Amino acid sequence: GNDADIANIMTFAPETRILVASTDGRGFIVKSDDVLAQTKNGKQILNVDGNVEAALCTYIAP
Repeated sequence: GNDADIANIMTFAPETRILVASTDGRGFIVKSDDVLAQTKNGKQILNVDGNVEAALCTYIAP
């Protein structure tokens, strides 16, 4: 389903990088331009299972 808690909402900053991480220690860096959604439903960039949750979503320095 579409049941989910929002971990973070950020204003768009073009040509920057975002650090995304989960509570199990997994994470990655993604270009902000690659996660910009063009629909009202948004765009999911992190999949988690079980007790794992999104823990961090923040812009990082170049």
